[in-house]
Amino acid sequence: MIEDKLLWIKAKRRVSFKRFLFFYFVLIISAWCYWYFNDNIADGGVPWPIFPTFLLAPIIVILYFRAYVLFGKSAIEKEYDRLKSKQV
Repeated sequence: MIEDKLLWIKAKRRVSFKRFLFFYFVLIISAWCYWYFNDNIADGGVPWPIFPTFLLAPIIVILYFRAYVLFGKSAIEKEYDRLKSKQV
């Protein structure tokens, strides 16, 4: 039962990450294309699409780590397993 719940959460996080990644690329590619074909002027030497590119990148990293790296048993489950193994 608990494993099913954890798998459900894991699946939701991974799908959320993939969706955000897709929309991130659509947004960033659209912004760069708009800039390239319309303005193509870098105010102060920096093109404006660089800001959403780098401001949204940490969100991608956080969602990736939540979905693929940091997911595991909770502290409560680990403690329960430890106590259960000592009891036997």
